[in-house]
Amino acid sequence: MERKKHRRIQKKFLLYLDGDLPEKEKREINVHLSRCSDCSTQFAKLSLAWKPQRIERVEPSPFLWARLERRLEEHGGKKSLPSLMVSLGQRLWRPALGFIGLSLAFAIGIYVGTPSPSLRPSPEQALSQPLDLAAELGLSQFDLLPPNSLPVEFVSLNQRE
Repeated sequence: MERKKHRRIQKKFLLYLDGDLPEKEKREINVHLSRCSDCSTQFAKLSLAWKPQRIERVEPSPFLWARLERRLEEHGGKKSLPSLMVSLGQRLWRPALGFIGLSLAFAIGIYVGTPSPSLRPSPEQALSQPLDLAAELGLSQFDLLPPNSLPVEFVSLNQRE
């Protein structure tokens, strides 16, 4: 329970330093810091590092809004033809080039992966010859069951049958 209270108080340190806590929570943190040396040490280290920079407020020129309104009226909210062409080019050309590149790569892959007609048997030849898949894939060189791959008990059971 005590550990949870420490964590809850420590989570509020930055809000306390920024002055964003209600008075009741500020008093609770002050009481806790006066009693807990670990939390007060942590708070002291954090407060040294957390020195908010005060930024002076800069007032814009009184004519700024008038100039912005005038520019907006001049353009009338419409884009010029060159800027439309640039945005259209950026929106259409990149995806189009990507699509063309992927299509080309796909077509080359199909071309490279398809055997030439001279290597392919005719349909009549393919149906008349039995398919020996093990020989075609080069698997005939492997033993079906390598020696000593099964326990002796299993082999002796199979030999009795």
